[in-house]
Amino acid sequence: MRPSCHLGASPAAPPRPDHPSGDGETDDPSTIYYVTYVDARLCGRIVAAAGVCHNDLAALGLLDGLAAADVRVPTEISVVGYDDLSFARWLAPALTTARQPKYQLGRVAAELLLAEGGPDHAHREVRLRPSLVVRSSTARPWDGGRSPR
Repeated sequence: MRPSCHLGASPAAPPRPDHPSGDGETDDPSTIYYVTYVDARLCGRIVAAAGVCHNDLAALGLLDGLAAADVRVPTEISVVGYDDLSFARWLAPALTTARQPKYQLGRVAAELLLAEGGPDHAHREVRLRPSLVVRSSTARPWDGGRSPR
């Protein structure tokens, strides 16, 4: 089923016969995103240079949806996840993602928890910096003129 040529927010993705539920229904935000992207692509408009997902599982859904719509990653659109889950490097294309400092997260969480009962305890904010793991799901951005993609 090809999406119609319209732009705007998609309230829900169209039914997909390959969805695990068997009924083709899905509320996966990455599926909704790919439908909106494909709608715009069919209208001949460039919508996005990249899809940045809130986690690697959403990025996996986006990659799946884009592949089903014959959208080439990263030739036509780049995809980025977050978490660097173990499967991210084995996807095709391998997923560019942000890696969280898991050891530091655990250590800081334990320190904060142990300090919670102390007499001089004060709540504090801790910020840890993730690192970018660049793999093959991203390409260099274009200058906004005619897309080389």
